Order: sequence, then structure tokens, then C-alpha cells
Amino acid sequence: MPEGFRFEWLIGVLLLSGMFFWISLLFSKHAALALKTGWGWLEWRPLPHDLPRAMAWGFVSCFVLQQLFGLLVITGGLLEILPPGLFILFSILLFQGLLTFVLYRHLRRCGLDPLEVLGLAFPLRFQDVVWGWVGYCMCMPLVGLSSFLTKALFDRFQWKVQVQPMIEELSKVEGWLNWLSLFLLVGFIGPLLEEVVFRGFVFAWLRQKIGAVPGLITQALIFAVIHQHAASMLPLFSLALLLGLIYVYTRRLMPCVWAHALFNTLTLIYTMSGAPELPL
Repeated sequence: MPEGFRFEWLIGVLLLSGMFFWISLLFSKHAALALKTGWGWLEWRPLPHDLPRAMAWGFVSCFVLQQLFGLLVITGGLLEILPPGLFILFSILLFQGLLTFVLYRHLRRCGLDPLEVLGLAFPLRFQDVVWGWVGYCMCMPLVGLSSFLTKALFDRFQWKVQVQPMIEELSKVEGWLNWLSLFLLVGFIGPLLEEVVFRGFVFAWLRQKIGAVPGLITQALIFAVIHQHAASMLPLFSLALLLGLIYVYTRRLMPCVWAHALFNTLTLIYTMSGAPELPL
């Protein structure tokens, strides 16, 4: 298909750009210094001593609420009458939204500025957008490799790649206004709230408790598992590793948000265009 052909060229350009950025950083003395500074900052970054307990309860409670809502919608036949945008909005708000609210309120009660603590101060900086694009390009080689390995593994054991239920529902969407609202939810609001939870809290806390590399790997594993889609686990794990490193390097959360938003948006466009299927 013509659309798929264009996307293949776009993905090729992104892969080459990502490899170029990787090579540039590997030979950059500034990159090594920025990473060292970032790891130190993440270890120091203030977190109230009782925050992990509150967030753990919130994480479990909000996740259960989200799953119960999804079960109710599916078993009750509400998918036929509930617009996909509302389903996605409620699903996001019940988990990432409520958990972000718990984190925000707890930091405020402890006399801390949530935006400053999380690295979200001055959220609309152009530099963050640039780093988001660079970060997205850098994630493409790893995500592409992990997608290839996933496909090879599924072919080897003759496992069927199931399309994510949300992607399947999005294929039924009609009307530009519905599409606009969906891209806003999936392409920005969802990534913003997920980055606050996973990189802003989970990664920072794990870094302080179990160390740099174990914390980076563990947060990526949690991020991949929580999406509950076997074929996407390895690509999402690779994405979360890169997002964690972006957070360390820049000491800001917005570059992670922009990179995550680009990943979601372009993956959604690619999938909906009728291009060759990806295990995402």
C-alpha cells in the first residue's frame, strides 16, 4: 500500500537518525558527564519517607479499578455504545490519573513543589521538545530490534500475535473530531501521566533503593508488564529503558513525555494506516 511504503521510508530515516545520535553520544565527553550528574541527582532527588507506601497502595488500588472498569465495559456490552474516546479517557484516569493525583497531593502535603521534584518545571521549553525527538529516534533501533526478536520468537513457537484490544477498538473510530480527541488522549495525556508515575516516581524510588542499573531495568520491566500484551513486552521494555536514560541525562521529565508521545502517536498512525503489522 502507498501509505505503508511511505511509513517504511519514515521508519528508515528515524532508525538512521537514532543510530547517528547514539554514535554521537558514545563519543561525547559531555554525555558521560551528564549521565554521571543525572545518576547523582536521581539518588538525591527528594522523596518523602512515607511516599512509597502511599504510592504502593495507590498503584494496586488504581490498577484494580482500571481492570474492573474494563471488565465491566467488555462483559456488559458497553463497547457497542460507549465511544472509544470515553473508554480510553476513563481507563487512563482510573489508573495513571488517580495515581498522579496521589503523588501530587502527597508531595504538596510534605511542602515540596511537585513540578520541581519531578523535573517538570517550565514544561513547554523548546529544548525539551528537541530532546524528546532525539530520544524517540534513539529508541527506534532498540525498539525495532526487539520487535524483530519478538516476531522471530512468536514464529519459532507458532504463537499467534494478538492485536491489542485498544488498537482493535480504535479501528472502529469514525469522524475527525473523535480521531482528534483520541490522538490527544493516546498521544499526550496518557504519556504525560505514565511518565509522572513510572519515571517520575517508580524509577526514582528504585534508583534510591536498589541502585542505578537494577532500578533502570526493574522500572522498565514493570512498565512492560503493566501493559498486559505479550507481543509488546520486549519493545515496551526497550522503550522504558531509553526513557529512563533520557530522564537521567536531562534531569527533566518533559523530554520523556515528548518521546513517549511521539512513540504512541506514530505507532498509532502506522497501525491505522494499513501498513505492515508490527507486534506492538
